Formats: sequence, C-alpha cells, structure tokens
Amino acid sequence: QNGWRKPRGVTKGQGFPVGTPERKQRKAEFVALLLELQEQPELLAALQELRTLPALEDHGENWDLVLTVSRLLPQLAAHLLLVFQARGQVDYTQVALSALDALGSADAPSELAMRLDYGISHILVDEFQDTAINQYRLIERLTADWLEYNQNNPDNPHTLMVVGDAMQSIYRFRNANVGLFLKARDKGFSGLKLTSLQLRCNFRSDSTVVDWVNKVFCDAFPQCDDIARSQVSYTQAASVNIGGAAKPVSTELFYGERAADEEVLSICDQIEKGIADASCRSIAVLGRSRKSLAPIMDELDARGIVYNAQEIAALGASPVVQGLTALFSAMANRADALAWISLLRAPWCGLRLEDLLQIARHRRALGNPSVWATLHDAELAALLSDEARLRVNALCNALSWGIAHRQRLAMRVWIEQLWLKLQGPACAVEPQQHSDAQQVLEIIETMEAAGEGLSVAALKRRLADAKISREVAGAKVQFMTLHKSKGLEFDWVFIPDL
Repeated sequence: QNGWRKPRGVTKGQGFPVGTPERKQRKAEFVALLLELQEQPELLAALQELRTLPALEDHGENWDLVLTVSRLLPQLAAHLLLVFQARGQVDYTQVALSALDALGSADAPSELAMRLDYGISHILVDEFQDTAINQYRLIERLTADWLEYNQNNPDNPHTLMVVGDAMQSIYRFRNANVGLFLKARDKGFSGLKLTSLQLRCNFRSDSTVVDWVNKVFCDAFPQCDDIARSQVSYTQAASVNIGGAAKPVSTELFYGERAADEEVLSICDQIEKGIADASCRSIAVLGRSRKSLAPIMDELDARGIVYNAQEIAALGASPVVQGLTALFSAMANRADALAWISLLRAPWCGLRLEDLLQIARHRRALGNPSVWATLHDAELAALLSDEARLRVNALCNALSWGIAHRQRLAMRVWIEQLWLKLQGPACAVEPQQHSDAQQVLEIIETMEAAGEGLSVAALKRRLADAKISREVAGAKVQFMTLHKSKGLEFDWVFIPDL
C-alpha cells in the first residue's frame, strides 16, 4: 500500500501469469524494472502523492464550477484594476503584481530588470518562512542572471541571503507558503544554490523549558519536510542556559459556569506573587486576541496593579477620544443631533440628564431645528437650571469662535484650539488620556493631508484601526497578543483563554 511491490507479489493477478517461457520473460523484465525503480525514492513519493488526487469522473459538477470560475476571475481582475484606477489606490497584492510586471519575464526581461541587475549586488530577505508566491517570484526575477554572472565573476559574486524559521510560519491566512522556504533551501533560485545553515541554539529560555518544548512539540509536526504539502518537520533546539525551574510549564483547567472568571482571578493572583518575587523581573500575559486580555487588565486595574499594554485597546473606546469625536462630528454637521447631544453630555459641558431632556423637548416644540439653533433660542434659558445656563453659554462661546475661525486655521489646529477653549485637557485626568487625544489630533492632521476634510466616516474608519498602547515606567507586567510577542523574552508567561 505504501511501498514498492515485492517481487513475490507479482502474480497473475497483476497480469503476469506463468506457464510459457515468453510469459516468464515478461514477468522477469517487470521484476527487474521494479528493482530499478526502488533506487529512486523521490519517484515513490511522487506516485504516493498521485494516489491522493481526485478522480475526475467522481466530481463532474465541481470541475464545471472550476471551469466557470476560471473564466470569471480574469474579468473580475480587470474590473478591480478599473476600481484601483478610479480611486487612485491599490492593495499590497497589486503592488507585488505590478513589480513583477515591471521586471518582465525570465525570457524577456524589461529595461528596469536589466538596470536593476547592474545596480543590485546583494539581497537579504528576513522572515522568509512567511513568503508568498508573488514575493518568491520577485526574488526569482531579480536573481535571474546571477548564476551566469557569478560564474564569470567568481571574485566579486552577487549574494543572496534568506533568513527564517520554518516552524514559525504563521501567516498562511495572508497566503504565506512555508513550502517556498523549503524549496529555496533545497533548490535555490534560478539555478543559484543556497548554502543551508541550521541554527539550533536557544539563548533565551532555560534548558528545562527547551526540553519541555522539544518533548511536547516534536510529535505535533510531520515526520519529514514536504514542499508540495507545505509540511515542516520539527527541529530540536539546544539550550545555552543550563538549569531552570523543576516544573517549567504548567497547565490549569477551569470548567463550569464561572470558568472564565476563575481563570482571570487565578492569573491575577499569580501575577501578584510574581510582582512580589524579586527573582521575577518581567511578566507577560499573551492573548490570542485583544478581547481575551481585557478581563485580566480590568481585574489588575481594580487591584491597583500597573502594567504596560502594546496596542491592546481600541483608541475609539477611550472617553477623551469619544469626546473629541463628538466635537469633530458636531462641527462637521450641525444637523447631527446625536453628536450635539453627546457634546452637551461630554465632561467639558457635563449637562445633567434633566437639562438635556428640557433641551430635547424644547427642540421638538420648535419643530426640530438643529441643536445649535435650539441652544440660541431665547426661551430655552428659562427652562434650564442655573448651572446648565452657565455651561451652555460657555459652550456656545467656544463653538461660536470655532465657527468663525474654521477657514483661518488648519483642521488639526482648529479642533485642538476648540478643545482647549472647552477645557478639554482639564477633563483628561490621566496622562494616558492626553496621549490618546494627541493620537486623535494626529489622525485629523493626516486626514487633512489626504484631502478627506471634515469626513466623520473617514475619522471613524481610521479610529477603528487605531490601538492604544499603555506605558507605565517600572511596570513588571506586559500585555500583548501572541503575534506581538514573537522574539521577546520574559521570566514568567501566561497564555489565557486557550
């Protein structure tokens, strides 16, 4: 089933009956062929791979779909190019494809490819285990003539160096193919062979941790490398640091209705012990997602434990950012009632709910004009409390200045001056909030440079992609996602919500 047929297994069942000298001769020739083929192990692997291919007759509808999609995709690609042209934007895939087109083909290189061939002598590619096919082909085009050049110039050769760890390939969802790493290692580029150097020494972890990882993960990887299937075998690591904890890695299980809460409490209890332990210099809490880390940070906040967090929380969730967003939205559109009500509720105005209710009722009585117009109605003042009248007057004075100066100032300066006149910085009591505000103002400045102007949709879109980093000097505890932690070193590590 998984190897070559034995000579004794060649019988009449395979079409080699005996009885006449001619039949015996044909069987002998076939057995001799089998013995010769057994000396080519790569052929056996290829035949075994062939057995896994689907039978065409069993998947007629699927193949019809493949043919239909193959006709549709070129048309969709052409339409996508029109969209790129209309918007003046491209994605990363199109950048890579355009680079390949600019270099021409291997048989017909472009003038740019020939000029680069003279100008580029050395190429270094890092994190090569996460290379996609377009990036791989780009390197092939750039090194297309290097073999011939090196043969003619042995004293001054072009060099190519690729660095990576195939076991750390984690970007398959972005079309990374670790099989390309194996292909480059074994076959090189354009006939240019690479010298493979395997680094095994681990300088970060204690030997007990390295031994545990070797023992646990060796069975999680395939037994051998396979380029076609993008399979990578496990490589044993050797620790430089001898020693370590007797039990370097432990697993805690939580079950029941309160499992998530119990896990958070357990991790926070251990973090407190680590902070009190002088031998523990750093603690990391690594999450598969930012959402899984939020409950632990909330519990540490409740216990008064400081920590650093690398781009964990969404910038738009910050209270000071929500206030600035309301100010931006209100100034962008006076008809945006929700933004104006949010502005009145923001800390720099801080109207109570009963005063907001009076404003809403009076606005309805006036026939639902803008909130800005309602605030200037003479009859409104009698409906508000004394404190609310003072607050509304201060708000209107600041916003009137802002409306008068809109065309005189850059957008970032305009919003920032408005925020200052509203005493916004005085309402941001924590240093982190001031940092959040500056980040929003920088986004607004970027928007103006990009020609987006007072676009609330553009601001919200940019805020959705922006994250907050929390930095506290001297904090032992660090929060980050597993992806962000790659290559870093900590004394204690917690990985929750597995």
